[in-house]
Amino acid sequence: MIRRNFIKSGMLSVTLAGAAGPVLSFMSDDRYIKTAGLPHDRMFRKRRTPRDIKEVVPGFLWWDAADFADYGGWALDTQFAAFMGSSYLIAHGTSAPVKDAVSSCDLKAPGRYRLWVRSKNWIPEHSPGTFKVAVNGKPSQILFGAQSQDGWSWQSGGVFDLPAGHCMLALQDQTGFFGRCSSLILTRELDFKPAAKTDAFQKERLALMGLPKQPKDLGDYDVVVVGAGAAGCCAAIAAARNGARTLLVNDRPVLGGNSSEEIGVPINGAADHHKDQFSREGGIIEEAVQICHARGWWHLMSRVFQELTDAEPNLKVINNSRVVGAVKNGSSIQSVELLDVLEGVRRVAKGLVFVDSTGDGWLGHFAGADWRQGNEARSEFNESLAPEEANNLSMSGCLRAPVKDYTRAVFYQSIKRDGAVPFKKPSWVYTFDSEWTRVRGNFGEFTSSLQGGTWWVEHRNTVDDFNDPEEARDELIRINFSFWNYLKNDWKNRHLAAEYELDYVPFTNGRRESRRLEGDYVLNQNDLQKPVAFADAIGHCGWPMDIHAIDGIFDLRGPFFPGLGNGNDACHVPFGAQVPFRSLYSRNVDNLLMAGRNISVSRLALGSVRIQGTCAVTGQAAGTGAALCAKYGLSPRNLCRSRMEELQQNLLRDDQFVPCVKNRDQADIALSADVTASSVDKPGCAPQNVINGLTRPLDGQENRWVSSAEESVPQWIMLEWDAPHKLSSVQCVFDTNMKPNAWHSGPRPASCARDYRIECRVDGAWKTVASEQGNYRRLRRHTFPTLSADAVRLTVLSNNNSRCARVFEIRAYA
Repeated sequence: MIRRNFIKSGMLSVTLAGAAGPVLSFMSDDRYIKTAGLPHDRMFRKRRTPRDIKEVVPGFLWWDAADFADYGGWALDTQFAAFMGSSYLIAHGTSAPVKDAVSSCDLKAPGRYRLWVRSKNWIPEHSPGTFKVAVNGKPSQILFGAQSQDGWSWQSGGVFDLPAGHCMLALQDQTGFFGRCSSLILTRELDFKPAAKTDAFQKERLALMGLPKQPKDLGDYDVVVVGAGAAGCCAAIAAARNGARTLLVNDRPVLGGNSSEEIGVPINGAADHHKDQFSREGGIIEEAVQICHARGWWHLMSRVFQELTDAEPNLKVINNSRVVGAVKNGSSIQSVELLDVLEGVRRVAKGLVFVDSTGDGWLGHFAGADWRQGNEARSEFNESLAPEEANNLSMSGCLRAPVKDYTRAVFYQSIKRDGAVPFKKPSWVYTFDSEWTRVRGNFGEFTSSLQGGTWWVEHRNTVDDFNDPEEARDELIRINFSFWNYLKNDWKNRHLAAEYELDYVPFTNGRRESRRLEGDYVLNQNDLQKPVAFADAIGHCGWPMDIHAIDGIFDLRGPFFPGLGNGNDACHVPFGAQVPFRSLYSRNVDNLLMAGRNISVSRLALGSVRIQGTCAVTGQAAGTGAALCAKYGLSPRNLCRSRMEELQQNLLRDDQFVPCVKNRDQADIALSADVTASSVDKPGCAPQNVINGLTRPLDGQENRWVSSAEESVPQWIMLEWDAPHKLSSVQCVFDTNMKPNAWHSGPRPASCARDYRIECRVDGAWKTVASEQGNYRRLRRHTFPTLSADAVRLTVLSNNNSRCARVFEIRAYA
């Protein structure tokens, strides 16, 4: 594939036409459907509203493969609908043909019908995924998926003499190796030839299916967030909680992006590499992870993000919808155009402020935002680890999917049998040469990779994984089978793999890198390694500059980019490295913010900020900023210039850590209180710490109240004023042990207050305004009818597994 140049301005593009219709999307527990016993039972069974196949245009019947009533062993893939024109069914096997997908219709008239089938040969020189189509039980003579041309194309399946009435179609997989079909036509017009190019295909599809051409208007919003990974979900929740009417657009059936139940990348971050400091990300992502962990949802985040978004009355979520265009007025976006990847129809959403959290920067691309790709030259930012010359490489993603019980995700899945299971080498897999075998052929001895695969089974960085993401995904499928073939047939310790049978290879690509939208500031290596105290800081990072090997699995130097790697000081990023707000908004699209891995950073800095925890931090900041922009009628740039302190204070209020910034919220009545407590553990844990503006230990200072270890709970801490104040809200920040990755701190952190009571003193008498049992969360905000009080008392009644009461902050608001 030919890549784009290193720095480009995006192009305004509007594509597709369609109609509105009801959509079913499935969530965890009772809200998604699995098909037990089939190779793809880990995938969400995405289905669209059943459609009656009939002659909208006389003589023509059109099926999208998604219309099939029974998918059999095929699975619905919607990842590439915006590129190739529709969703499609994929034969999801591991070498044995999968069960037929079947559908039916009632033919209006008898006659001779020509069958047309739209398919793709995903490795043209080998034709790994082939299938036939049976009409009323009679298989076509044509083998689909074996055509010589590149890309998606129509093939004639021959002519069938069919009676009027019931007609059955079946997709008959021949290989079990990811054959694919998007659409079928039965027509009595024997000389008809379907449109080949994607745009023409989409128009013809609309006409033959009888779908209206005008998009459905989804309405007007203050904030439109496009992309629903950790960054996008946090952005949307933050915007809604800050008062903005918000729309969250998600192109998948479940929320969470790379951290969803489809892909399952854990929420890692600074704490993974700064375990001796309280460095974990706070705010919404801390809230989400603690809920997820406490409920046994492990690190698959779809359920918790669904719960949190459902709880916001200002927030609407639309799933299975991908941005495919933007309409602008001057340098501002007015609306976005969305493709429903299940139905293939179009929708439009208007907004005041937009957040691009697509990962690949697609909204920015359609809006004409300036963007970057690949490595900057060393001279541009004087980055010592950058190459001498710029290039447009991008890290490979990985295939990922959940295991059967949805407790974790894997790169592939194998099953250990009672005896040896041979694996016949497919003709299309790569063979690793003797030098690779010598240098990397026993990396980690592979024993841990037999059952679930590993993260560095990646394609080369030259694969164009955002202009042609299907090719990139297919290359990962090919590489996974190549690696499995190595383990089974070529590895010197292949006896260890003898009893393992490959059970499941995912087809969803967890992407790591593509385009980055350019803002007023490009965060770079130097900013991270010698942390700059940005006046517009909105959060922190601390993952190393983690960039993977240029040649992926084939790289002889190991899985990391040369000079980088875990434990290598060259790529270390200290705790306290900051992300500026100027890296979260477009430099040339006035009302566009960014969140996640497409923010304004150099490629080296991307290696740090692309991690899920940091993406969430940028998401909460972008969403909060977007809400303020909508509230005040400001562009993000002007918000940065005129109301940056307000943005930072809002982030602190919502428990996002902003280095070097203290709570100075003028509305926080607690800041003027005198503070006393029932006991103190040691001098550094003084009661006054709960109003000192900091909510984690920093620079040797505890910044929290800890009760005496010599005295058991209950223990109390009290805020008093000289005169009564009107109060309607009290919020507390408890200690959830921000040192380790949250998944390692236990589902109910020992240091966190479990049961507590909040009281207000009114006319000399204590009145309980909030009471909580079974708490495991760090930030707790309690609201109550306004009253006039001269004191607030928090009593910690019990902890999860700790003798001392611990509180970082107490705030009080009218």
